[in-house]
Amino acid sequence: ATLRDQMTFSRIMQSVGLAIANNDRLAQCDPQSIYLSVLHIVSLGLDPSGMTQQAYLVPFKGQCTPMVGYQGKIELAYRSGKIAKINTQLIYENDPVTIDLAQGTVTHGVDLSKPRGKMLAAYALIWLKGQESPLMEVMTSEDFEQIKADASRRSGGRMSPAYKNWPGEMWRRSVLNRALKRAPKSRDLIENL
Repeated sequence: ATLRDQMTFSRIMQSVGLAIANNDRLAQCDPQSIYLSVLHIVSLGLDPSGMTQQAYLVPFKGQCTPMVGYQGKIELAYRSGKIAKINTQLIYENDPVTIDLAQGTVTHGVDLSKPRGKMLAAYALIWLKGQESPLMEVMTSEDFEQIKADASRRSGGRMSPAYKNWPGEMWRRSVLNRALKRAPKSRDLIENL
């Protein structure tokens, strides 16, 4: 099941207009690359505006690139019909946390009486329907630094502003991507991992 049939032309136009209004560099991109990016995102039944965090139109070197966001990955994962629940969290240095990798359990709290400190890690838990124990993925700051270095190398040293402006969301997206590789997939998700 997908939401493809619910994407009306006027809704698509509004979403593209919002994306361009929020990033003036998109207006400078090759129109065909914008069209193809929108076509890809809409074919998945996702919102390309970036406002819902489902998908983004990303300008890079005069071309527009489609990017499925964190919420889009979750939406596509649930479409498999086999996933009951997904949870991703960031772990900060002052968070009380216990992770049992063998059992796939996490006990994670937040002490609101003091600052949380710097981000240390992130984890994703994916519960499949009919199973008590979740699939678990844990990534450390070293893992994320490697992902960031790889992204920088692939883009010729230019980094997406998302790594600087929203590092926590990039960590969540990365750990979710890795966890979803072991989960049952919808056809749409298989195409976007």
